[in-house]
Amino acid sequence: MVTRELHAIATGLIHRALAPGSHDTYSRVWANLKSFVTQTLQITWNLPLSEEVLLLYSANLYRLGSKASTMRGHLSAISYLHQLHRVHDPCKSFLVSNLTKGVAKSMGPARSKQPICINLLHRMLAAVPRIVTLQFDIVLTQAVFLMLYHACMRVGEAVFTSNKTDHALRFNQVKFHMDSSGDLHDLTVQFIHFKQSSGDLPPPLIIYRKPWYWCPVVHIHRYHAVRPVNGIHSGTYYFVKSDGHHVTSAFVGEKVAEVLTFLGEDASVYGSHGFRAGKCTDMVGEGRTTELVWAVGRWQSDAHHIYNRPKFIVS
Repeated sequence: MVTRELHAIATGLIHRALAPGSHDTYSRVWANLKSFVTQTLQITWNLPLSEEVLLLYSANLYRLGSKASTMRGHLSAISYLHQLHRVHDPCKSFLVSNLTKGVAKSMGPARSKQPICINLLHRMLAAVPRIVTLQFDIVLTQAVFLMLYHACMRVGEAVFTSNKTDHALRFNQVKFHMDSSGDLHDLTVQFIHFKQSSGDLPPPLIIYRKPWYWCPVVHIHRYHAVRPVNGIHSGTYYFVKSDGHHVTSAFVGEKVAEVLTFLGEDASVYGSHGFRAGKCTDMVGEGRTTELVWAVGRWQSDAHHIYNRPKFIVS
């Protein structure tokens, strides 16, 4: 009797780990998959699914016009279902992985990614608590988004990407300053290693406190105040998860896609680099000088023009 009760508690807690928005999306995928298996293929529904069934399901998604990003979302939901039932996960097979790559290539050259400008950024920040369950992860995700935009950062300058080009922001590169009344005044970011860095340190980037709700200084400081200090990467990287391990670019990409999908946006036309493009677009739109745009983005040429992507041209 006790064992049954404990199993019920454990199952409830496991299901609670999935955010409500993700749970709804996953449920739709599972229902669609079961319908395909039982009605289209006319075979018995049984887990684990075979690799062959998954290949046919993926091919059907492609036939119906699904993009590679949509297909990856379906596979993520199917993978979760298998792991939940503690059975073999066919989504990780070589053939399934290569099929999704083939879908991406069949779509032709990737479309130019759209900028995440200030208005979209604020919508994304407000949506984070709707799809992220844990309070720490909400604060962390919002802080990363704000830092990427306001510091005009490449994603690899903020979080861990790879050991070969590890430019991720370090703990000692971020400083907060108070005013004479003891209130938050600004934060500074001292870039040390970044793409095209020549060895000479650029001047620190100062982000002043803003008079609006989504002030980057206030919200990044919220993360700073609860940031783990004893984790394996806490003494090195600035952005770390609750377990002390560094945040990765894959984590950021997943959160960006989840939030945009929740907002009804086409996540395939945005990416983690969109925050940098959005900041550049906004600065140019505000009439900031070319020299300032260069300095904020740490460009050494007029390459910043490829990031300036206004949606309208007014004549």
